Amino acid sequence: MYTLHYEDLVVIYNPESVLLEVKYLNESWKWKEGKSGIEYYDGGLIGFEQAKCTSSRYSTGVEDGVKAEYVFDNGVVCYTKVCIERATGEIRLRIYVEGDEYNSIKMVYWPSPFEFCPDKGYSVLPYMQGVLLPAKWPKEVKQYTGGLMYERDNYMPMFGQVKGGVGYIAIYETPYDANSIVSHTPNGETLVVHGWRPSLGKMAYEREIVIKFLKDCDYNLIAKEYRNYVKLQGKLVTLRQKMEKNPNVAKLVGTPVIHTAIAIYIKPGTHYYDPDRPEHNEHYVSFYKRAEQLRKLKEMGVEKAYLHLDGWGKRGYDNLHPDVFPPYEKAGGAEGMKYLANTCKELDYVFGIHDQYHDYYYDAESFDIENAITDTFGEREYVNYWYGGEQTLLCTKLAQYYLKRNYMIFKELGIDIEGSYLDVFGVVAIRECAHKEHMMTRRESAEYRIK
Repeated sequence: MYTLHYEDLVVIYNPESVLLEVKYLNESWKWKEGKSGIEYYDGGLIGFEQAKCTSSRYSTGVEDGVKAEYVFDNGVVCYTKVCIERATGEIRLRIYVEGDEYNSIKMVYWPSPFEFCPDKGYSVLPYMQGVLLPAKWPKEVKQYTGGLMYERDNYMPMFGQVKGGVGYIAIYETPYDANSIVSHTPNGETLVVHGWRPSLGKMAYEREIVIKFLKDCDYNLIAKEYRNYVKLQGKLVTLRQKMEKNPNVAKLVGTPVIHTAIAIYIKPGTHYYDPDRPEHNEHYVSFYKRAEQLRKLKEMGVEKAYLHLDGWGKRGYDNLHPDVFPPYEKAGGAEGMKYLANTCKELDYVFGIHDQYHDYYYDAESFDIENAITDTFGEREYVNYWYGGEQTLLCTKLAQYYLKRNYMIFKELGIDIEGSYLDVFGVVAIRECAHKEHMMTRRESAEYRIK
């Protein structure tokens, strides 16, 4: 048993039994028993309690903590550190795994989640626009994708919990291969389970979470702490900075979004195809008609607007990506699209489009299966759901080149694009690719998206 101190913070830690308690002011937070382990692709799940554990105290010039080594019977070794940073009082939890065979480990769960079942309190979760989940919430709570990071479940790599005026913020310092998994029992406890996925088939590198306990805590303070963290990392970008970089952003303030489309074509055999309603499966409106409608809106008093235009491409919405030129011919083609863009400029509206460099359609002109995201088992995703039919996923490492090519075509056609929604990079999980010609980690995938 080890005890670590920092001002009003006390950490009591027993690495052999994988139990930890934090005492801060008038509240206590304990790890849930039996929640640390290694899950394997063959279906096995081995708890840390089953490993041989040795531990020791350590101190450096910047932190004081406990090292533990967990040796499993199959040769896997987990090295963990639980420490308090001297300058800040933050608790840092690190784990490094070695000895894992390629494509053997599915997920490593450590550290264990804090028990959380107070009569009053709540969890602060980065679900989409953000969620406050009351303690003992009576209903089931579902996640979209099991807690993947930088996806609907966790748009930011953080969460927090508050009870009795005391709370904490947990930040994933190594977020790209992390899962933050919410397990909620109706009328009962809320656990936020920490999972670490392999990177290209191996655990590969050290993973880390930092936890900071806060007094007089509420969700506003947790949000401010995360904002300050991002600022210290040099990654904070304010709206003002975005406006300075791209003046079109300033036009969006107080501006309604007009979401409309040019052409729809739904392939037979897809989820949306309706054999009894052929008019539903294929229809279009001309670029000139949309321009006329915008002029009428201006006459009616809509001074500012952002046009989000779907279905402008060769075969309409969600078809043939990334090879979508020329613009839909029946609706007026390139000249019609140029006319619509120029009309927006004349009306002082922002001309924006829907675009796509993620879904990779089999019948795209330049389709090559070797350009698709390939997992460590050699598999590629197959989808036949959206309007355009059969598709896989274009490797993000290659997507930037298709984007550059397409916007050069827009320039050559004289079509001025002021805004573009790159579907679906702001929604779907970051992915790794094991193809030898365009290999990338999840971190690299995220970095390619923001280039």
